[in-house]
Amino acid sequence: MFATYSIFIYNKDMKYLFVTFSFLFICSQNLYASTGLTTNIVFREFKITTLPIKRRNFKSSRAIQIYKEKNNEKIRNILTPHIDPFKKVVIKYQSMGLKIIDFDPLYETLFIRPESKGAHYSETPKSYKIDISNDERKDFYYLTVSLSSFDNIDLLLTFSSEIKSLIHSEQDVALKKMEKFSSKEVRELKEKIKFKEYHFFKFQKYFALYVGTETLIESSFVKDFHSSMNRVFINFFDSFKLRFMTSSSIKNYVNKNVIQDIQSNIEKENYKNLESPFTASLNVLPKGTLRKMFIQNDIHFIYLIKVDKHANTNLQTDIMKIAQDSMK
Repeated sequence: MFATYSIFIYNKDMKYLFVTFSFLFICSQNLYASTGLTTNIVFREFKITTLPIKRRNFKSSRAIQIYKEKNNEKIRNILTPHIDPFKKVVIKYQSMGLKIIDFDPLYETLFIRPESKGAHYSETPKSYKIDISNDERKDFYYLTVSLSSFDNIDLLLTFSSEIKSLIHSEQDVALKKMEKFSSKEVRELKEKIKFKEYHFFKFQKYFALYVGTETLIESSFVKDFHSSMNRVFINFFDSFKLRFMTSSSIKNYVNKNVIQDIQSNIEKENYKNLESPFTASLNVLPKGTLRKMFIQNDIHFIYLIKVDKHANTNLQTDIMKIAQDSMK
């Protein structure tokens, strides 16, 4: 069975890359490569992202799931002892003038390098991503912090260096200490960082939209981050709907019945729940359903639209442009 996806992702310079690919679902030792192995850990004050340096191959999707579960536990064990030290570093640098605010996935994210200097200075809230990897480790590490304004790159880089030192210092010792705790103490410690999935979706007559992500997250920030993700979805939905409904080309396609009623078609199908069409195999969706996924800042954006056989590439290009513009 073939599946086709079109994905927008960011490269290190935070520019869009557009990739369209097709693949065959068969049993193969090297079929499941190390894509989608990024792990995000969201704290109130910043986000840490890790991903493997070396390519990994898996024999099945279940093998990927097992790897991710084990990796999540490893990351939780490494970072949990540093939660309080992280907060002390944040308070220290806030007092020095670094305007750190609660992490917000809505903010534009800019990649910072030491040579960037004043290139990304801003008077408005933005997020800044910095490489804090340690060459001796097996994973890439990135720090993303939201600032209400930004005018001192040296202070930001010094802050990121202190966070980096905490993460990479005595990781093996931290893991061994965790193992020595009683099971009750381990559970209490691990509760400080939870694994959460966030899913938001809505159907309209001519389109359906989804926004979602999964992350490890500081327990005290779970509800606030849910609210932030809900705002991401609302902004995406409202922007997409406005562009879709006011586009003259889209109106033309609707009037000619090239774009068809997807809501009624989905409701007629016997899905386990209405979230399923965003992840189900394409061959179980109503005939003519277009499903495209975009990834921005590790958040998945998906749209579903049903078209008839006369739909052409111009229609698909128009809709993708609407989705891309709606994510800004």
